[in-house]
Amino acid sequence: MKIKLNELRLDGGTQPRTNMDQEVVAEYADYLMDGVKMPSLTVFHDGTYYWLADGFHRYFAHKKSDIKEAECDVRQGSLRDAILFSVGANDNHGLRRSNEDKRKAVVTLLDDIEWSDWADREIARQCRVSVMTVGRIKKSLNIEKTEKKFEKNGKQSVMKTENIGNVVSPLSLDNSMQELAVAHGELAEENAKLMDMLAVRHMDATPEEKVKAQETLESLRAEIKTLEAELHAVKISRDQLQSKTLEMQKQINYWRKKAEKVAA
Repeated sequence: MKIKLNELRLDGGTQPRTNMDQEVVAEYADYLMDGVKMPSLTVFHDGTYYWLADGFHRYFAHKKSDIKEAECDVRQGSLRDAILFSVGANDNHGLRRSNEDKRKAVVTLLDDIEWSDWADREIARQCRVSVMTVGRIKKSLNIEKTEKKFEKNGKQSVMKTENIGNVVSPLSLDNSMQELAVAHGELAEENAKLMDMLAVRHMDATPEEKVKAQETLESLRAEIKTLEAELHAVKISRDQLQSKTLEMQKQINYWRKKAEKVAA
């Protein structure tokens, strides 16, 4: 199905690469302008948002070509499902992953309170890398397994404790995306001012009426800007609260299962 680009979320940590290759984006944009059909973007729908999980170069190529929507392979799943899918993306298609990209994928799982408890082989399978690669990255991060031994009903049990106390980092926009957003906002504001000035200049009114009209427009623009900022802040707070609630529920379920295993 086709989805508008402005409906896709890119700020959930699903970008599997360390850097975007602008030459590849330009090349893909040329293909699109020539009418070449590109593979669908892979997105996950959690019931509210569409999270982009694969196809970031194609996404920006669509934007560069001023194409407002893209064909998407929509899968039902949460943001975590999208992240888990993204760490293995581009293994057998698209721009070849760099060693830094592979490292980022592995570190994404190692930084997670649930996924970091997986065996190296499972992490390697998800990230489409070798088990040795996972081991080297863990060694470079000085990750050591910590175990706590205790007895219950005369039997010795072992509980892994290396993840206790870990905190899931909140979602944040990439700095470059923030800079682009700020620049876009400034240009849009300047464009609005020029349009207002042009409209006032062509008014059939006296100079005094034109001055008053200009002042009224500026006042309304300032009020709109304030309201938009307040609305944006409310949306961000809502999204962060929903994300933190989801992550907290995941952690609660994870540790509940751990406790049940220990108690069994």
